Amino acid sequence: AQSNWGLPLADEILPQKLPVAYRCHAIGKWDLGHFTWSYVPFFRGFRSFLGHYGPYVDYDTHETFDTLKCPGVADDADCLGRVANECHGTLRDFNFDGAATPDADGDYSTDVFAKRAVDLIAKEAPKHPVFLYVAFNAAHAPLAADDAVVADFAAAFLPEGRRARATFAAVTLLMDRAVETVVDALRAVDGAYENSIICFASDNGALPGQVGGGSNWPLRGQKFSSFDGGVRVPAFVHSPLLAPSKRGG
Repeated sequence: AQSNWGLPLADEILPQKLPVAYRCHAIGKWDLGHFTWSYVPFFRGFRSFLGHYGPYVDYDTHETFDTLKCPGVADDADCLGRVANECHGTLRDFNFDGAATPDADGDYSTDVFAKRAVDLIAKEAPKHPVFLYVAFNAAHAPLAADDAVVADFAAAFLPEGRRARATFAAVTLLMDRAVETVVDALRAVDGAYENSIICFASDNGALPGQVGGGSNWPLRGQKFSSFDGGVRVPAFVHSPLLAPSKRGG
């Protein structure tokens, strides 16, 4: 979280390449650098950003933890105290264009990100072409979901899978429902869905078993490995603009 590097500024990303007519907004996980303002979404082609700068946060409290290290400080407690002081007394990594978001405290991040996407679609899509980068932190650790949804999945797993595996499934289901909400918002704006290209992808292979609750079966390997299970991920492109002959390929 304190890394003094990021995606090189010389590497322009998609919103910096799109025509000026586009309204480009980023939502969710950034994790591409934030040690100076030049690296954050607002200065890399996006008109707004709601989400977290670092690799992961708690789904409800939005706190970040255990990646927080202070070079040269041996005492972890002293390190965390210093970081907290520098962060104005909080270790929350959740912001709207760099400003704190106290109104979102306690709200499940997947729902917060989906609502932001829906609001932007309703506001921007009737008037402008839009590029939305919606990076849900689901299904990243630390896994957390509604207890009732986790319980429903736990009943479907063998005893050894009723902890991380069931929670991972619940987190993924809630993310899937959030994606549905975003697509429904596109359908609600005349012509928006019909002219959209929707790209969905995971960022890396899962950590399986009780470590991360995921599964890469039947592929070998996992996150942090170069085997297929680490680098081949669920992904698809969906669009009404695709010719029927190109669909399902």
